[in-house]
Amino acid sequence: MTKSKLKISFVANTSWSIYNFRLEVAQHFKSLGHTIYVIAPRDKHSEKLIAEGFIFIESSVKPYSNNPLEELRYFYFLLKTYRQNKFDHIFHYTIKSNIYGSIAAKLLGLRSTAIVTGLGRLLNMNKGRRKSLIHGMYKIAVKTTSYLWFLNKEDQKYFFQNKISGNKMSKIIPSEGVNLNKYFKTKKKDFRSSSFLFAGRLLKEKGILLFIKAAEIVKNYYPHVRFDIVGFIDTKDNDSINQGELLDYQASEIVKYHGDTEDIRPYIAETSCVVLSSTYGEGISRILLEAAAMETPIIASKNRGCEDVVIDGYNGFLCKKGDLYHLVDQMMAFISLDVEAKEVMGRNGRKLVKKEYDVAQVITVYEGHIGVNMLKKSKIKSLKP
Repeated sequence: MTKSKLKISFVANTSWSIYNFRLEVAQHFKSLGHTIYVIAPRDKHSEKLIAEGFIFIESSVKPYSNNPLEELRYFYFLLKTYRQNKFDHIFHYTIKSNIYGSIAAKLLGLRSTAIVTGLGRLLNMNKGRRKSLIHGMYKIAVKTTSYLWFLNKEDQKYFFQNKISGNKMSKIIPSEGVNLNKYFKTKKKDFRSSSFLFAGRLLKEKGILLFIKAAEIVKNYYPHVRFDIVGFIDTKDNDSINQGELLDYQASEIVKYHGDTEDIRPYIAETSCVVLSSTYGEGISRILLEAAAMETPIIASKNRGCEDVVIDGYNGFLCKKGDLYHLVDQMMAFISLDVEAKEVMGRNGRKLVKKEYDVAQVITVYEGHIGVNMLKKSKIKSLKP
């Protein structure tokens, strides 16, 4: 790692995502003496980032807006911010930051890395003007960014097949990592009874309705099995479940909704199995990594970013994407396992995360990337008269 002190910026569409997914990476660079900037909209996690000693710059990005004037305003905001601060390296996350940030950095001669943290709804969009527009803008961004990273091979393949990028400059990193010192088995689980947990954004594409409908069927056979839900209802997102609908299911004693939480670990510790029947364009599912790290079996859909974390029959079960009855079958299969088999699944999950997805591995990738990047920059400078 180069000894020179750098100005490194992390740019995303929420402060929450930087704090929850990239905190250890940012902390590591700060511990080496580098100045860390976070550029994101202000939310309740912004103050936490400031408390970590990072310089917070509130951005104007509106994740749900399709207003061209808002998009242009965000681009000029980034251009102005990058010009004023002259960062040594910029890490962009999520689609708008990847596109507008990469172009702004290129115009100013700054090095940047675009990180595709999942395709989100782009994956499920029908062919049309909006999808073509996003593809076209991503093509421009890919040509301008210094480096392009993916979290899974399917997203990289999607970019190749749709001729958004070639393979010259892209690579896959081992997810965004999970801190094994933070996520571990806190107590011995009682697998004599079974319970299932859905945790995350309560979106239909994430599988919340499938989870509830599966719970309704399974309870006909196993009325004492518990189905818990933790997560936030995003009223700005049309795909989010309606709160009234969710409370109706709770009133019928099909599921129990615990609201949102700042710390998912106590809920993982209390459940037998974490379920994510997502059809969304995941990068690498964080909740599945966290559950596996805490020696909790998982059931996930055969979907990019989900099946990467599950070896069917080893640390959990895979179900067909969007298939309610196959999800029910896999839940029933898990319930029928004996205690020892469930414990083995849990231990296998932590082994897998330790081998493939430890945040320490991700930090090593970032650190090596910045080191090589700055070495290249110094060589270029040395050629100047």
